Amino acid sequence: MYRREFVKQLSAAAAASALPWAGLAAPEAKWKFKLGYASITWGGNFEVALKEIASQGFKAMQISGITYGAFKDKPQQLIDLVKASGLQVPVSSAGNLRIEPDKKEGAFKSCFDVVKIHSQLPGAKIVQVTNGSRPQGRQPTTDELKQLASQMNEFGKKAQEELGISVVYHNHMRQLGETPEEVDVILQNCNPKHIQFLLDIAHYQWGGGDPVKALDQYRDLIKVIHLKDLGPVPDTTDKQFMELGQGTLDLPGIFGKLRQNKFKGWGIIEIDAVPKGSGRTPLQCAELCKKYMVEKVGYPI
Repeated sequence: MYRREFVKQLSAAAAASALPWAGLAAPEAKWKFKLGYASITWGGNFEVALKEIASQGFKAMQISGITYGAFKDKPQQLIDLVKASGLQVPVSSAGNLRIEPDKKEGAFKSCFDVVKIHSQLPGAKIVQVTNGSRPQGRQPTTDELKQLASQMNEFGKKAQEELGISVVYHNHMRQLGETPEEVDVILQNCNPKHIQFLLDIAHYQWGGGDPVKALDQYRDLIKVIHLKDLGPVPDTTDKQFMELGQGTLDLPGIFGKLRQNKFKGWGIIEIDAVPKGSGRTPLQCAELCKKYMVEKVGYPI
């Protein structure tokens, strides 16, 4: 009888261990990756964002390009606000690089101006770059993707050598690097000494990719992960980004893979805007995400 009970318990344990979720919420689970929350949900209400992100127990944040645009003529005010909040800013959005000849130089300078400010913030480490150069009505060419990679290599080298800041490429819908195939061409042509990868799990799936597979494929390149969910816009066929646990992404598989790979970079919860039709506030979005991380993932906040 004891043997039958032992075998039953052993079988149950084996089945549980096969699930990507297994053990994630266990008190003894020890997480190595670092966690922050992005201010983008609050739009231009940056001071409110600082207060409400801190109120949820987060110690680090990512600043959006919207904020840098608002403070471009008064950077010291931004620096003082962040220092007063007690939050660290390991990651910032530097904005969009461009490959068009008439826009390339101006975009490069604008993004690098953000790096200069970011380097003065508490905990400054990494800036992300995206791009605004996706052609209309057609797929980008391989040459265009390689042009972006070349420009990012130059940008990353300059940021490292002059300011000690690392640069990551952020895959993004409606930009160069929308599909997994495009992302791969870009990354294959990036110098990993100067450019690494920010994997946005929801953008990647929306673009046709499998973020769980991407976590393995780019394991050595991923330095930052944007954590959010993906779901429908009510009464439409459109999609939108949502709070963790509110959409259709395989979050158990994603967090299970992060643990399996012993990811030690930054995970930034980034809800681009309050989901349409939800009636929630940015603070309520943050509360939902925190609840998911604490109760489902077992991440202490």
